[in-house]
Amino acid sequence: MAFSIQTNANSLIAQENLRVNSNFQSQTIRRLTSGYRINQSGDDAAGLAVANKFRTDIAELGQGVRNANDGVSQLQIADGGMSNISKMLDRLKTLAAQSGSATFTGDRTVLNSEFSTLVGEIDRQASAIGLNTGGDFAKSLSVYLGGGKGATDSALITNGTVTMDLSRATVDSQSLSLKGVQAVNGNTYDLGASSGSSVQRVVTDATNLSNLSTANNTVFKFIGPGFSDVNGVGVSVNISGVQDMTTLVSAINAAITSAANQATSQAAALKASGITAAIVTDTAGNQKLGFSSSVAAFQVQAEDLMSNALMGNLAVAANPTGASMAYSVTANNPSGITAANATVNVRIIGSSLSGPIDISVVGTGVENQSQMFTKLQTALNANSTLVGSGFSVDTTNFRIVNGRGESFRVEVTNDNGSMGMGAFLLGGLGNAAVEYSDITAAGTFAGNSNTATVNLNFSFNGGQSITISAGQVQGTDTAQAMTDKFNALIAINTTLNKTDIQVINNAGTLEVKSASGTLFRLAVTSNAATANMGFGGPAAQNASTGYTAGAVATANSSFNGYVAGGAYEMANAAGTVTNLSWSNLRFSTESQAITFTADDATGNQHTLTVTLGNTAGAQTGNSIDAAIKALNTALQASNDTTLQKITAIKVRDLSGGATGAEKINFISTLNKFTVGLGTDGGSTAAANIGLATASSGAGTQGVSVTAHQVGTGSALDISTQAGASAAVTAITSAVRALGVAQAAVGKGQNQLAYAIGLAQSQISSFSSAESQLRDADIAAEAANLTKASVLQQATMAAMAQANSAPQAVLALLRG
Repeated sequence: MAFSIQTNANSLIAQENLRVNSNFQSQTIRRLTSGYRINQSGDDAAGLAVANKFRTDIAELGQGVRNANDGVSQLQIADGGMSNISKMLDRLKTLAAQSGSATFTGDRTVLNSEFSTLVGEIDRQASAIGLNTGGDFAKSLSVYLGGGKGATDSALITNGTVTMDLSRATVDSQSLSLKGVQAVNGNTYDLGASSGSSVQRVVTDATNLSNLSTANNTVFKFIGPGFSDVNGVGVSVNISGVQDMTTLVSAINAAITSAANQATSQAAALKASGITAAIVTDTAGNQKLGFSSSVAAFQVQAEDLMSNALMGNLAVAANPTGASMAYSVTANNPSGITAANATVNVRIIGSSLSGPIDISVVGTGVENQSQMFTKLQTALNANSTLVGSGFSVDTTNFRIVNGRGESFRVEVTNDNGSMGMGAFLLGGLGNAAVEYSDITAAGTFAGNSNTATVNLNFSFNGGQSITISAGQVQGTDTAQAMTDKFNALIAINTTLNKTDIQVINNAGTLEVKSASGTLFRLAVTSNAATANMGFGGPAAQNASTGYTAGAVATANSSFNGYVAGGAYEMANAAGTVTNLSWSNLRFSTESQAITFTADDATGNQHTLTVTLGNTAGAQTGNSIDAAIKALNTALQASNDTTLQKITAIKVRDLSGGATGAEKINFISTLNKFTVGLGTDGGSTAAANIGLATASSGAGTQGVSVTAHQVGTGSALDISTQAGASAAVTAITSAVRALGVAQAAVGKGQNQLAYAIGLAQSQISSFSSAESQLRDADIAAEAANLTKASVLQQATMAAMAQANSAPQAVLALLRG
């Protein structure tokens, strides 16, 4: 090869290899001294990214394991507290069993004092472990451990989280049913011996005594799960030996026991509810009558003036007379009242009647209004259902009266003006029914000899008259012409066109019919004779008398304030009651679906839908009482023990005054249930038909309303044998409830234990995977270091040789 002094290629090659070998040696030394194969991104960029992911996962899981161990520690604390509460339940049951014995001769108040103290201690300890109602741990708890996989960030979080539901693991006295619900009047009154409204004065008050349906017996009505018919269960209390609060409570509890031992399903449900009466002393020292249950939400109502007074509803403060509960519907008394020669049909709806009640009054053509009302009184008194529900007839003021504080309505047909109760006619039909979906005239249409204004007046489900007028009807008009006129008017009436009512001409005989079965009352009126229309009736009948509004006497509602406190009702989160407004369904085309959703003790959801309507034979929505009856019947017939704990009740909303509107609410001991209000087809933005949420004015449908706890309940009381017996039953339920709570905590411990096991396994696996990617192989790297040293020495020797090559050129030059 040629010799060159300008470029020493061999030296350059030796230099490059020396650089490479030096880098190799440096990299090997870094790996040996750090222990890592990857010390910088350039060593293995892809491997470093994967190794970093494993490293962060390991750090995350390490903290997750600590989180879970913290959770296990907290659950162990709770478990220990529950075991202690279990011991206190044993002592409570011992005390209750001792007090419940008829042969116990000691002082039950001493037992009750220890009992109450222990119940309070249960509340304190439940709060200490965070498992009281609303406590820190009485909810769904999420413990993040990491290690989750998923396509999205939220999925990663969800799959790396352990969720424990401890919302039903509460062990305070309320949750264990050691504090039941209690009905007591919040008004200021005192039944104590020294007060003006003392028990002794109430039970001897002449006005109260004259109002009793049975001598020496006052009546309370209870409504609750299983005893939820609109009439509830009436408890008749013998007051003969009642002198003070103690004897009153004893008499009431004896009466409840007697009523609960009857051979009916409602009586059995009342017995299962464990309702007892007790003396309640308020913060001012006033003694009041209270009713309590540890297992069932309920409502209590007065049925007469005496029970009304004993429950704190007084006509005058500090006076023994109970407040009047009279509600009346009064007839008109126009100057045109005439003697009747017809059967007047009277229908009474509402006031907790299970269905409409019809009675009849036969006029012979000679009776005046007073005489007709006397006949009405006789007919009503012969109806045991009406009398038993508190109805009577006032013949002086021409009115029908109910003395139990609940509203009702009256529908009348065939009153030709003799009673002043309406002009709806069924001329010539001779049928005692009140409402029809099909009415055919008794005679044929004969035309009018003179021009007349003819009107058809309709009332649907007791509503105000809706009148359509055919205007000036000529004497030459035919039956078909009248039919066409009325049908054209019906078609443009915004109410009547929802009913598919039409007038039909059957060869000269007129028929008014709703094809869908909507029930109605009909009056045919004119300013001249209407007999030629074929329906009969007096001439010049005033259409305005076709509907009589109810006149309400002053009344303090007996059932206001007597829903048991501590129960769950439709209310807002602050516990302010939200009663649901009710408007009667009118047409067969109107219906509303009510959906109940409730969670049981284990969190499983239960659902039931009930549809209210107003068709012939299925009038479940034609009145507030019919709706309540249908809802409660469906809830109990569901055979679902969770849904059966919900009861629909009627309440009076006093926001509009002492005689406020009757509304519907739902009560239960369930802490999680909602009621969905379907939208009725007849509802408008201005007014809803059926159930709605508004407290006044137009309501809202198509929403769900949620139950919240309202008021405070009462602790169990074993100062009486009856109370002690109820306490034994309640404590047995409490032991079961505590077991459910302990199971939830135990399940949470097991969840966390299994989660910790997985996390530890993941930590080991991820650490191994990271090691494979990142850790240096020391044996291999030691060999590489020897290799690098040899190569470096060889390279340096070669470089020295390469650098000596140009010296040969000098030899050539010397020659």
